[in-house]
Amino acid sequence: GGYYEGDRVRLCDSSGKLLRQFGLDECDGGPHEFRYLPRAEVASALASKLPPGTIRYGKRVAGVEKQRFGNLLVSLEGGEEIITSVVIGADGIRSAVRGAMEASKEGFKQEKAVRTYYSGYKAFRGLLRADEDTLRRLACLEEGAINQYWGSGVRMGTFLMSPSLAYWFVTFNDGSPTIGEEYAHPEARKQLALEKVDAW
Repeated sequence: GGYYEGDRVRLCDSSGKLLRQFGLDECDGGPHEFRYLPRAEVASALASKLPPGTIRYGKRVAGVEKQRFGNLLVSLEGGEEIITSVVIGADGIRSAVRGAMEASKEGFKQEKAVRTYYSGYKAFRGLLRADEDTLRRLACLEEGAINQYWGSGVRMGTFLMSPSLAYWFVTFNDGSPTIGEEYAHPEARKQLALEKVDAW
């Protein structure tokens, strides 16, 4: 609890000039609810509803095979096997689950195979923790405002999540689908994100 709900979108240019603002209630398909929550808190809340021993940490999926009657056999590295009715591959762009399903296509329809394509841009995201007065002094960190700033080949966004926490992202056009080793450390990625918006 204690996290703000977004109720409007503010689109600005790279100088901060407001181009357009609209409420989420103006968007089709409502009603809408928009909140940013720290991933660790979401994971903890979900885990708290599961029976003890359900989550197995440090395990990697080695294979997924379709069984009789629609069940799935999930093989883990180390030899453990789990029979289940649903497998959700929520483990990112380099999904081990997707890779395991593609490696063991037996029983899976070819048209359902998931393929990834590089979209031509990269994004870095982060959280800013500070006291309430500091966050309130920062430009455009207003309760309920979902902010985006558009520049040439670069977009940035911010959202005030709570009195002491703000979310930010920087996304930029980039022809290479990989991140160089020089950006393996989070501090290096943060520095690159800052460089992309340094002139704003």
